[in-house]
Amino acid sequence: METFGDDLELVKSLPASQLWTVVDGDGGDQWILTGLHNVNRICYLITEVAHDWQEIEFRIPRRGHALTGLGLLRQTNKLGRFMTAS
Repeated sequence: METFGDDLELVKSLPASQLWTVVDGDGGDQWILTGLHNVNRICYLITEVAHDWQEIEFRIPRRGHALTGLGLLRQTNKLGRFMTAS
């Protein structure tokens, strides 16, 4: 979702536990963080399943390479650990 206009109004009306923010980080990497953030924001993501404010974040490397099968498995396992812990 965009960070302005009708998209922003929709994002603000949704439960914060289902919102994620893509932000610019140091060194050109981007990060996906839980919740609604305003600083260095790129866009917002909405999920069907709540993150319940678990401390989880994902780095999007600047070099833009796709995840390998092992990398995807690691990210999926990371989410699974957080989902079973809540």
